[in-house]
Amino acid sequence: MTERTKHKKKPAFRFNIGIIAFILIFVYIVGHMIIYFNQDELAIYEVIQSRIHDSVQTKGLILREETIVKSEKSGYLNYYVSEQEQVKKNGLIYTCDETGEVHDYISNLLKQEQNLTADDYADIKEALIEFTDNYSDSQFQDVYDLKYDLENQTMQLGDTVMAEHMDEIEANMGSDSFIKYYSGESGLVTYLEDGFEGKTLDDLSAEDFDITKYSKKELKSTGKIKKNQSVYRITKGPEWQIVVPLTKKEYKKLKEKSSVTVVLTEDDLTVSCPITYKKIDGEYYGVLSMTNYLGRYSKDRFIDVEIEIEEENGLKIPNTAISEEEFYKVPKMFFMDDSVSQNTVIVKETDSKGQVSFVRTTVTIAKSEDGEEGTSDQGYFYISVNDIPENTLLGIEDSGTTFLLNHPVKLQGVYNVNRGYADFRCIDIIMENNDYSIVRMNVTNSISLYDRIVLNGNTISDNEIIY
Repeated sequence: MTERTKHKKKPAFRFNIGIIAFILIFVYIVGHMIIYFNQDELAIYEVIQSRIHDSVQTKGLILREETIVKSEKSGYLNYYVSEQEQVKKNGLIYTCDETGEVHDYISNLLKQEQNLTADDYADIKEALIEFTDNYSDSQFQDVYDLKYDLENQTMQLGDTVMAEHMDEIEANMGSDSFIKYYSGESGLVTYLEDGFEGKTLDDLSAEDFDITKYSKKELKSTGKIKKNQSVYRITKGPEWQIVVPLTKKEYKKLKEKSSVTVVLTEDDLTVSCPITYKKIDGEYYGVLSMTNYLGRYSKDRFIDVEIEIEEENGLKIPNTAISEEEFYKVPKMFFMDDSVSQNTVIVKETDSKGQVSFVRTTVTIAKSEDGEEGTSDQGYFYISVNDIPENTLLGIEDSGTTFLLNHPVKLQGVYNVNRGYADFRCIDIIMENNDYSIVRMNVTNSISLYDRIVLNGNTISDNEIIY
């Protein structure tokens, strides 16, 4: 019997709609996941009401009425007036020992007496603590100031001994062993020289404000000085000036003000003072006229100040949210003048046969601008370039007056996402700083309190769907 080979039939392929649907859904989900993980994260900010403080923080240059007094003879000096101390006219300032004998006598007295008192140690400790607390690598000049202060305190010991033993020195060495010198005028005494003495506002140049080139010389010395060498500086008061550099933007904010509130940041002192303005080498500067605290800053040439400009109330938004869109600036006369249809314009169209027709078109008014008072100018409406194509001709029925839509302008605004899509809203900024802006409230077609806006305006475009 012949064995018959049986062949199994391959099952025929059957079209399965379920598998196709599953594949399509899977591709759809994977595609959206790829898009989601590759797109920038969209952060939302809720608009709040707040105040913003605007100020100018800068470093000013101090001008005072100062005179450098020079020595009449060579010799060793001992001073009778402390740093930043007020001296009267004809008051004793220093003595000069031409031979050095008095200098040696005082040195021997110092060796016999206790050099430093408890108060001296306290002063030195205070100077070191203040230096440590305020030290910065960018302010290396403070190291030299500390060195000067410590040397000054050391030299003060000799001056104190001279003052206490003057009668003894005169009795032992004779009244002609040293010469007394008196102040020719009253004022504050300092023992520094920096080249700005005698300078006035008209003498300043932009280079004077470069603090990296600034240097000062200490006038007190334990050694012998030469004739005509600078001995001390006397400052008359109480008037003094702080000249501060201003950017063009800062000048525009301040130029209408004749007085300002100033914070002297080193001591957190707040003062009100007059302000005037001057151009130096093509740059803007503010001149603050002061009448107080001359003694506190008589050793300083540069000082950190903060000039308060103003404080405004409104809607607070991050500057990162602000973006720009293009709009046509259209005179209000080309809009329907009834209140219900004020967002309707009339487009003038001409067909191939030359027939003119007028078509009413609805647009969105993004911003309104009033006309100038006292003129026939009615003002303008701004409409998005997305509403009507460029070079469209607007007209007025029963009139030959037309307006061509071209040359769009850019307006600042933010993207409102209250309705799930990006809706560009124009804003009116009334004040700004580095991080935030204050926007005018209750402006038609703008933003309102608690609106939700896109935090980073450059990550989205108008009418983009959010969710």
